[in-house]
Formats: sequence, C-alpha cells, structure tokens
Amino acid sequence: MSSEPLRAYALTKPLTWMAVVCLRASPLLVAAVYAHKAGISPIQWAAALAAALAIQVMFFFVERRCASPELPYHRGLYVVGACVSTGWTYFDPFLILGSVVSAQLISCAYALTANAPARYSGLVRWFYRNRVER
Repeated sequence: MSSEPLRAYALTKPLTWMAVVCLRASPLLVAAVYAHKAGISPIQWAAALAAALAIQVMFFFVERRCASPELPYHRGLYVVGACVSTGWTYFDPFLILGSVVSAQLISCAYALTANAPARYSGLVRWFYRNRVER
C-alpha cells in the first residue's frame, strides 16, 4: 500500500464491527427474524446458537490462518471498510457491510490455501487500490 494515509470516517469502525457481528451471528439473527413472525421452539434456538458457535470456531481458524505480523486479520477488515467508506451516512452502511462481509467470506476460502496470509494481504491491497475517491 502507498504512503498516502487512508481517511476513515467516524462510522467506519463501528460499521466494520457490525458487519463482523452480523455475519458471525447470522443464524441467531435469522432465528430472531423468524421468531418475530412465527414462534420457534427452544430446540430451534439451540440449533441457531450451535450454528453461530460453529461459525465462530470457523472464523477463529480463518483469523489464525490469514493473519500475518504485517497485517492482522481485523486490521485488514478495517482497511477494507475504510476503503469503501464515502462519509455519507446513507451509503456507508450498505457499502461497508457488503464489502466487509464479502472480504470475510473470501478469506474463508483463502484460509484453505497454502499461502493464506499473502492472499489475504492481496485482497486487502485490491480494496486499497480500488478505494473510493473522496
């Protein structure tokens, strides 16, 4: 990445963390939305909780595989969020949520490769090269 500093807006970091939480707790969020429309049993809640915990364990593995001393996993996600941030309150949630969730899903595939840190770093550099110009 270049020496030019990356500008991040006030909502970039909270929206990045919201994208992380939304993806990793997605089974519970789906169960909550479904429970609002129709009741679900405690067994279904337990299954959603187990699925969310399984996703957490998977991402624990992904974070360890894709991180490097130069680019920790969550700092890379923050760079991805900052690269697509426009500073406009109406667009940023959609742009940041979509790009950070996409980067996490792509990093899941990269975690299975032999050179996962280099590929993840390349993904973050791709977002940096194609960042939104302000």
